[in-house]
Amino acid sequence: MKAKLVLGNKSILFSLGLFLLANSFSYSQYIEWQNFTNGNTINCITVQGDTAWVGTTGGLAKVSISLNTAVFYDKVTDGLPVNDIRAIAIDRNGGRWIGTYGGGVASFKNGTWTIYSSLNSRLPEDKIISVAVDSNDIVWIGTESSGLVKFNGTDWTIFTSANTNLISNYIFSLAVDQSSSVWIGTDAGCLNLAAVSFPWPVCPINWSNH
Repeated sequence: MKAKLVLGNKSILFSLGLFLLANSFSYSQYIEWQNFTNGNTINCITVQGDTAWVGTTGGLAKVSISLNTAVFYDKVTDGLPVNDIRAIAIDRNGGRWIGTYGGGVASFKNGTWTIYSSLNSRLPEDKIISVAVDSNDIVWIGTESSGLVKFNGTDWTIFTSANTNLISNYIFSLAVDQSSSVWIGTDAGCLNLAAVSFPWPVCPINWSNH
């Protein structure tokens, strides 16, 4: 784990290309921005209490919102399989599920890293684009070309356009609503994976009108 970098008021922390807007201001006051910059592309941000987990092309950053400090994790000094982080999701126990581009999925719980890849699990490919965790702590994983993956901690289930009505195997984005239905965004439209519904409903949106 790399050294913690302490940020003073209005000073630069490190190059993440990330701006944090101070949450206490009025329209009549000057808006204060905290600048976190170092040249890496920001792919995703997930907030967990007072912590912002930031996924970049150069690794993972854990940013303390209140203290303006950060810890950086990468392949060389920590447990990441690769440095290109594309998605971050948090489970009910506070565990982080990190989708990487080329290294599969990394689980980070209680300071311990566990890597799931196509070499040591049933994950169909290692280019992960999106990750979500539902209320039952089931992990949903979106791949670049191999469809949607469901992982309950033991068993893996793979959904593709060949065995479901999934309209594309490129899963751009995933979200879970209050009823634990999984929303699936692809490069050909979106679907709603309801718990007891099959085939999955396709989003009733005429995108050509927007």
